[in-house]
Amino acid sequence: MHVRKISDKGQIVIPSEIRRKLEMNEGDQIAFIETKKGNLLLVNVNKIMIDEVQEL
Repeated sequence: MHVRKISDKGQIVIPSEIRRKLEMNEGDQIAFIETKKGNLLLVNVNKIMIDEVQEL
């Protein structure tokens, strides 16, 4: 588990391990998606199809 503080500007730092796993690079767009079960997902928009997310 990774825990981060939110800055006074509402920003967080995504740990490098997570960025590598999600293949995130500078300039990528990130989506925060709530699932039907109430979980929150962090998704690299550049790597997925919108249809895939709607199934969650």
